[in-house]
Amino acid sequence: MSEESSTKHSVLIIDDDLAVLDQLNEILNQDYQVVSVNNEQEAIQSLDVNQPDLIILDMDPGNSNGIETAKRIKQDIDHSDIPIIFISNLTSKNDRMSCYEAGACDFISKTFSNEEVLHKVRMHLKYYLALQEKNKNIAETQQMVFTTMAQSGEIGSVMHFIRDSFECDSYEKIAHRILEYMSDQQLNIAILVKSNPFLYFSHENEVARLDKEILERLHILERIIDFGKRSIYNFEHISILIKNMPTDNPDNYGRIKDNVCLILEAADAKVSAINNEEVLTKHHKSIENVIDTSKITLKEIETSFQDNARKNEAIMRELKDKIEWSFVQLGLSEEQETEIANIVDDVEKDSTALYNSGLQIEERLTELADKFSTLTNTQSR
Repeated sequence: MSEESSTKHSVLIIDDDLAVLDQLNEILNQDYQVVSVNNEQEAIQSLDVNQPDLIILDMDPGNSNGIETAKRIKQDIDHSDIPIIFISNLTSKNDRMSCYEAGACDFISKTFSNEEVLHKVRMHLKYYLALQEKNKNIAETQQMVFTTMAQSGEIGSVMHFIRDSFECDSYEKIAHRILEYMSDQQLNIAILVKSNPFLYFSHENEVARLDKEILERLHILERIIDFGKRSIYNFEHISILIKNMPTDNPDNYGRIKDNVCLILEAADAKVSAINNEEVLTKHHKSIENVIDTSKITLKEIETSFQDNARKNEAIMRELKDKIEWSFVQLGLSEEQETEIANIVDDVEKDSTALYNSGLQIEERLTELADKFSTLTNTQSR
């Protein structure tokens, strides 16, 4: 990086549309050293003269092919880590996937806003500059870390993760524990937790749209998918995208793959347990709601019984009074009056018996609801 770019980070814009070049220059020129070119040849020459910190590349710049230009840049070891943001009028998922597979870190449509451009440039520059800082001593650090792990600490680190995963009681906690483990291994990742809805996590806090799309598209395929320095690991309840696998060191690469599979086996089991716990909690809550509703209904039934009993008693009294009065009017014999009175008494007894039977049923239902409530409370403890 040049003396000038030490104070202003450099951005290379490759686009044959002069209006777009002018607009991007106006947005970025205040905060960044901007170099604008309109074809692939000038872009490559500019890279060789002064390596930029970030590239904004038109997907179809004139007579050249932006996808092929990106691949050419990524194949050059001196420029392979430079973040590339594609810009295009094409916005389909397949177009964005093509950009991602060519090595892009993000995508902007040509209907961009100033805020969107600045946000994405800042976000990816922040990660790239941090990566550059780490790369100053990354080879020596990684060698020391991997040598130490190979001798004694490799399995210990995995076991430490597995032990810690037992204490994680939410998707967020297990995801953050994975991020901590991957940070220790100098690996930059994005995580997909296959809950409902899907949840995403990354070291940058904000998961790039292209990372989300690649995870969504590939999470149902084979267990491990490798493409360049990137690898996808798919388990039933969780998938991760590793974006900087050490492909230049076969021994480290192989050990990382083995250890990542081990920790994700544990993480997947924990996510499954959290899923089951959520299902049980919802089921338990449903039972509690049913019991509460049953108790309210039973109380209403009891009130209705009591109200009907009072009304029935009043009706029976009124009936007796009317019958006794009719005895005088009808001139019945004493035997006839006695027989009618006995009939009325029998009806009253039957009515009372029916009411008492209803109370017994209500009491039994209340007892059953109480037993369910007690059982539910015991299980929740």
